[in-house]
Amino acid sequence: MLLSEVNFALEKGEMVGLQGLNGSGKTTLLRVMAGLSRPTKGTIEVLGQPVTASVRKAIGVVFQESMLYGDLTVRENLLYYAKLYRVVDPKDQVALWLEKVHLSLDADEMTKTLSKGMRQRVSIARALLPKPQILLLDEPFDGLDARHTLLAESWFESFAKEGSGVIFVSHDEKQVMKLATRRVTIDGGYLLQGGLT
Repeated sequence: MLLSEVNFALEKGEMVGLQGLNGSGKTTLLRVMAGLSRPTKGTIEVLGQPVTASVRKAIGVVFQESMLYGDLTVRENLLYYAKLYRVVDPKDQVALWLEKVHLSLDADEMTKTLSKGMRQRVSIARALLPKPQILLLDEPFDGLDARHTLLAESWFESFAKEGSGVIFVSHDEKQVMKLATRRVTIDGGYLLQGGLT
């Protein structure tokens, strides 16, 4: 999907609900913002700087494709990212997040053997582990049961309250109404700014 004339700023502490039909450009926009896809024109700045490898460390992502290493265990996946993002006390922090996402007993399972919901919990733990300043979340609740959906909502809200900017995509209108401080709609690659919810 091509994006056109997108002009968007995310403020600290905001939880922006990004909405649009399938194929409207939501995932493309998040990938460009994360530095995973390059814009053909225009610029992306994070914390006032172009998106470089060092700046990307301030961004936590949960995308529909998990981006986990299937042949590594849950613990190995999280330790890899903890070390990559220079998390202090990586083993302790990984153990803490394994407990938070209720995967301590599955920590030594190969990630490729997990259910979709379990992989989603690993992805969320991986995104939150480095305490990012920006969270980009593409259907982060997909595959989660009601209990873990509520937990994930509380974590994302806590990050926003602590000053992180959060953009999330959810097909659930009630969830967007509940969580978003601002709603933005994308349609055919064009961004339509929304107001406060």
